[in-house]
Amino acid sequence: MTLRRLTFVLVLAVAPISASAQSLFSDAFGGSPCAGAPAGWSGKDGAPTPFSAYRTSDPTKSSNCVVAFLNRTAGGDAYSSAITAPSGAKLVLEFDYLGYQLNGMGGTIGISEGFPAGHRWFAGTDPGDGSIEQRVTLVADGVWHHYVTPFDPFEAGGCCGYTGSGVFRVMIEQFNWWSQYPAGSAYFDNIRVGLNAIAVTVDVKPGTTGPAPINIGSAGVIPVAILSDRTFDATQVNPATVRVAGAVVRLTGNAQDVPPMTWMVTAGWISCARSRRTSSTCSPA
Repeated sequence: MTLRRLTFVLVLAVAPISASAQSLFSDAFGGSPCAGAPAGWSGKDGAPTPFSAYRTSDPTKSSNCVVAFLNRTAGGDAYSSAITAPSGAKLVLEFDYLGYQLNGMGGTIGISEGFPAGHRWFAGTDPGDGSIEQRVTLVADGVWHHYVTPFDPFEAGGCCGYTGSGVFRVMIEQFNWWSQYPAGSAYFDNIRVGLNAIAVTVDVKPGTTGPAPINIGSAGVIPVAILSDRTFDATQVNPATVRVAGAVVRLTGNAQDVPPMTWMVTAGWISCARSRRTSSTCSPA
């Protein structure tokens, strides 16, 4: 199989961690039948039960399972399995939320170092709630919305004594402040914690003109340039974190034998990360 020369976008982690491990935690709450407590989640004090979060059918698609709440509460209702952030890593919390204008207020989500112990609330439906950092205000309009909020797991702060240990759990609840709204009307789905990656442009066989065939089955190497731009400095990329189609970085022989602008990568890849874009070529920064 051959490919032509192209420039594409690679989602790459610039922290000194494996870019192949983009997701540290995810839960889509399975498929039907949608019933019972979500697997792997715990209640207050670490008890496997009781907690009021339960799997139920998506109000907009019955075959999809989501999480709702039997009771309103405060200080956390359900806690995910423990997540350990790689040293120095910046992360993102992603999730889907559905609530209803008249009775879907009160969904909140954050992170906690225990059950609950030190914790931070990142998003909720009440923009006036002082305990929530309000990185995101959740919309309750009967439609699913997807949210992405970046955070630093090593940053102490928030409302409630989070120490920045880097070991935490996702924490969800339907907050009991909204006493006029019944429980079971705020829904979460597709909760994920991952590396705060950025999209960068890479150029296969930089400096060539016209078609540049790539034989994927070859045991050779292929030059690939990771390109700097105004907001991204490619020289800060750690070669040990680079993954392209699962291929990992490999320095050949003495690292001094390899030009500083290139890294040899197994499975036929060279990354030219110490570079900048000038016309159609990849030149040293």
